[in-house]
Amino acid sequence: MTRLWVSISAWRGVNATVHLIAIFATIFRLHHRYRLRRLWWDDYWAGIALLFSFGYFATVWMRRDVGDPSLGRKEAVALFWMTTTFFPCEVWSARMSLAFSIIRLIPERAIFRRRCMYALATIFGMMWLALILEKLWVCASDSSWTHTVAVQCLLGNAVGIITLCTDVISDTCLIIIPLFMLREVRIPVGQRRLLLAIFCSSIFSSLAGVIYAIFVFRADNLGVKRGLLISLTANIKAAVTLLVCNMLVIVTYFYRTFRRGQDLETDHTPVEPSKPAPVPASGGNHYTTTTDMSSVPTFETTSTFDTSPRSAPTNPTMTSSKFVNTAGTPLPTITETDTPSPSVATASVIVDSRPHFTKSAPA
Repeated sequence: MTRLWVSISAWRGVNATVHLIAIFATIFRLHHRYRLRRLWWDDYWAGIALLFSFGYFATVWMRRDVGDPSLGRKEAVALFWMTTTFFPCEVWSARMSLAFSIIRLIPERAIFRRRCMYALATIFGMMWLALILEKLWVCASDSSWTHTVAVQCLLGNAVGIITLCTDVISDTCLIIIPLFMLREVRIPVGQRRLLLAIFCSSIFSSLAGVIYAIFVFRADNLGVKRGLLISLTANIKAAVTLLVCNMLVIVTYFYRTFRRGQDLETDHTPVEPSKPAPVPASGGNHYTTTTDMSSVPTFETTSTFDTSPRSAPTNPTMTSSKFVNTAGTPLPTITETDTPSPSVATASVIVDSRPHFTKSAPA
């Protein structure tokens, strides 16, 4: 393998750029959620990742080139432990934020799915702890690296393999689970594609992890610059992972701002709802309807009621009822024979089941 070389200035420039982008994205995300009063555990984990990113970013300016006497050996060893601790903490805090972002999208009634995601977040925490303990064990069990020129602990292939496996497993879960969820959610095609693109951006974190693992595997062939090269890939991986966990909030914000809540693609014609048409009726009443009932026939009901005084023992009885279809079709007459009352008034009511209604009161 050809030996790579990188200057300390270029190393700082690249690391500072990627870290600043990730830091400002996280600050924007937290401010936006705080302004909307919608802070939740996914935002809290992003804030924890931001704190570790500040510490990891500070180590960029503390780093010196190989053989630089301005940085003592004890300071170099302390700097190594800082980078070794802050790096996995920033990466896995960002992944925890992604996991809780998915939990946030799961409805409250889907108890089983939410429990599965909480279990996955717990597994992420166990992977996080296992990687830190493994690095501490490898570098603390053999302190010979503290006396080398580069002051860099060689983690070995075991750490590289475990790191690569955990990266692939975690990022695959963070991609497949949202895809499975969105398959059962009825949303417009444009928004669906947007969400798929956001969650699939976790693949960039996996690619950065693969590059980091390759440099860890080939550390023996990198020469004295191996510390800078491995640290460079680690910084890029941490910044990309932190940036990816903020993509859902940032892209959604700009999508709503510039698209004004519209779909990315209009692939259906909206149906205009029926507008109610007010129709005045006698007596100053107004009736509205949204259903076309013009084809329904109307009926005229003529009834004769007994309107004798209330002191009379007889009850009001209907003597005859005749239904006439105004559409022209005669209907049968229903007659009930009873003793007619001396005083009778006739009430004629026309009921129209169409939008237009007419009332005729007694003269």
